[in-house]
Amino acid sequence: MAPVRTQPLLGGNYTRGWSINESGQIAGESGDVGPMGLRTRLAFRFTEGVGMISLGTLPGGTQSAGYGINDSGQVVGESDRGHIVNFPQFKGRSFGQVGEEPHAFLWTEGVGMRDLGSLAGCDVLGTEAKAISNNGVVVGDCHGQQHAFRWTEAEGMIDLNTLLPLNSGWVLMEANGINDKGQITGYGLHNGVGRAFRLSPHEIVNK
Repeated sequence: MAPVRTQPLLGGNYTRGWSINESGQIAGESGDVGPMGLRTRLAFRFTEGVGMISLGTLPGGTQSAGYGINDSGQVVGESDRGHIVNFPQFKGRSFGQVGEEPHAFLWTEGVGMRDLGSLAGCDVLGTEAKAISNNGVVVGDCHGQQHAFRWTEAEGMIDLNTLLPLNSGWVLMEANGINDKGQITGYGLHNGVGRAFRLSPHEIVNK
């Protein structure tokens, strides 16, 4: 086994890699960890021979994180769109403030960061993109609000729950991964019980 390689920082005292593609490019976040675990952070992409580059934020934002990367080097994640405000009732909130909730993003080299928007019911805590296929299909969810989503260039952001057969018994809460066949995996409730799921294209009902 080769020695473990420590990745540099963009600045601050904290870095985390979230995803890696077949060429070894890494998507993650780098920044500062402060009192009580609070942190400021920016999404990055690391490429051998180039190093770590900041992906920036959406307009008005101050923080971002990169959670997924495909073999083309496209990165997905989330970015706030306004200054951070800490609300005790929203414990675990990482980004944004009421009215400027974080949005999922898609970053492409030469294009920059694209806002993928939100869904009805995703207000306050916002959306996060967690994975992207080599076909450019993005999956993610609303923070803890029972809305897993799929985003495509043609259709935009769609709540996966609206594509399930009637009376399936499922509530799809998190979409964490997608392969090039379009199969999606994540976490949801089946008849009220927490379960992992795999959703395949043939199981989706186009309404």
